[in-house]
Amino acid sequence: MLLITNDPEIGAKEAPMAYAHRWRIENALSKNVDFFNLNALSSPLIVKVDFDIAMTLLAGAFYKLLASKLPYYKHSRAKTLFRNFVEGRADISIDSDTVLLRIERRGRNPLLMDPASSYPDIRVPWWGGRRLVFEFV
Repeated sequence: MLLITNDPEIGAKEAPMAYAHRWRIENALSKNVDFFNLNALSSPLIVKVDFDIAMTLLAGAFYKLLASKLPYYKHSRAKTLFRNFVEGRADISIDSDTVLLRIERRGRNPLLMDPASSYPDIRVPWWGGRRLVFEFV
């Protein structure tokens, strides 16, 4: 193993421990970048890099939140959650006071039905106060 550091005061035994936390963070980022594919930068600007990292971390946090609400999926990766729950067909109907989301029948729908039913009246302010309703068909 070769370890290169710019800290001349750290010893050979302390260096792996000092960098272990950073490596864990970088490994978590690499898992998200692998799935979200945000490392394909279209611009060399620093702002673009910061935006990509921020979006990767935000998307990863939302997938972890979804995983925390689903039994048996608490430690699943974003790729698994996407394949099992997010990817699929749904029909959206919008009328004057409701946005209806009809989700197609799938084997894992019962795992989504419990969290969706625990939020009986979701009103979204930026949709003009319309209610969000889930229907599993």
